[in-house]
Amino acid sequence: MEKRSAAREIAFLACFQLPNNSLKLAMTDFDALCLSSLRTLSDHCKDNVKSAESFFLQVERKIMDYQVNHADNEQHTVPLSVMLPSTQEFLDEINKCYEALNLIDESMQIPELFWHYKDEQTKAFCLELVSKYFEKKAEAEKLIQEVSQKWDISRIRKVDKALLTMCIIEIQNFPVDKQVAISEFLNLASKYSTDESAKFINGIIADLIQNKLI
Repeated sequence: MEKRSAAREIAFLACFQLPNNSLKLAMTDFDALCLSSLRTLSDHCKDNVKSAESFFLQVERKIMDYQVNHADNEQHTVPLSVMLPSTQEFLDEINKCYEALNLIDESMQIPELFWHYKDEQTKAFCLELVSKYFEKKAEAEKLIQEVSQKWDISRIRKVDKALLTMCIIEIQNFPVDKQVAISEFLNLASKYSTDESAKFINGIIADLIQNKLI
């Protein structure tokens, strides 16, 4: 993970803890806020590991049940009528294993985020992005509404709106390659929201660029 990628992710997580009141914002210790976000994410990932463990146990039990209850099992003295799993059922169990592995992989990124946050340049960019997010948030949301006439911005998912807003703000206020920034925020959308959200965000950003609004 690159330093700027880590800074974007921490800033995105921090934006959910920003106070709406400008006076309270002025009194906010962004440094402490971002560290708090990392700790929150750490707790989330601990839950992910527990969920992954639960997935693996469920799959293990199911496979053991198939084996024990199979009609050809030599331990049975009488024939048993057993419903064998379909190919789709096996695929569903395999997908659970993949999901568990993804949860564990996400959890392994926490130490790396902490390590990057100790870098002064990374920290400075992260804190500046968080600050600009609050300062320019209303302007960015107006742009989103302008190109998403079919959508009521208040009904756009909170995570998606935050990612869209922060992406717009970075492109408008920082010397950054647009495509690099867009790609980074689409990756965050896939990680913290859904693949459909990433497509939605990409569409809005493309419309903004096409209309020369960013």
